[in-house]
Amino acid sequence: NYIGLIHRNIGNNQKALYYYQEGLKVTNKSPNTLIESDILNNMGSLNWYEGKLEKALIYYQKSMNIRENFPDEKERLAGSYNNMGNVYRDMKDHQSALSYYNKSIRISKSLGDLNLYSVTLKNKGIVYYNSDELQKAIDYFSKSLNISKNINLKRIVKENYYHLAKI
Repeated sequence: NYIGLIHRNIGNNQKALYYYQEGLKVTNKSPNTLIESDILNNMGSLNWYEGKLEKALIYYQKSMNIRENFPDEKERLAGSYNNMGNVYRDMKDHQSALSYYNKSIRISKSLGDLNLYSVTLKNKGIVYYNSDELQKAIDYFSKSLNISKNINLKRIVKENYYHLAKI
């Protein structure tokens, strides 16, 4: 899984996919583990980055289904909900995107995971921007901006300023 992540990060997606598939072969001996869910999630991300939204959705869904069986792993589940929201957002299914983002926000806020909370607020702002609900978009970008400034998430600060400038 980690070798696959390294290859994905350097843009070698075919090798990343190979290592993810090899990792799944190993986890298939004891399925429904958190490692399997992480690999499936990474395969979803790889497909999302490549614009293969239907495939991304399938991998994210499988990962999420496993994670829902681990009550002590709510942070991972919140990440899955955010990822599902991203795919639905890109598919222009705004209602489904907002539904998943709301689940991610609820969990990340309750856990005090300000990083994911800030990212998901920004993502929700993008949905509202794309839906021409500009005041809501401003509200969510501003909330995310304040949090990301306070915890020094420079990339998210930059992205929020970018989105606010477009409005």
